[in-house]
Amino acid sequence: MDNRVDEAGSLWNMVLHTHSHSISKRLFSRIIYLFDHYSTLDKIIEVFVDMEELCVIQDENTIKKVACAFQELDQEDK
Repeated sequence: MDNRVDEAGSLWNMVLHTHSHSISKRLFSRIIYLFDHYSTLDKIIEVFVDMEELCVIQDENTIKKVACAFQELDQEDK
């Protein structure tokens, strides 16, 4: 199943670099959910950073998932 997560990550990067200013908040939330489901915490944080760079407002569930990822990676101070 790891290959599918890697494929999703590659597809996400392609979409992000091609359509960076037209990606919806919902799509960001979905990809964070996917990475959370497969426990790829570093990817969750990468997507969150992309959201912040593009000034996408995060919903409450997304913020909770990102906060948990930071805690599990012992990076609460960031």
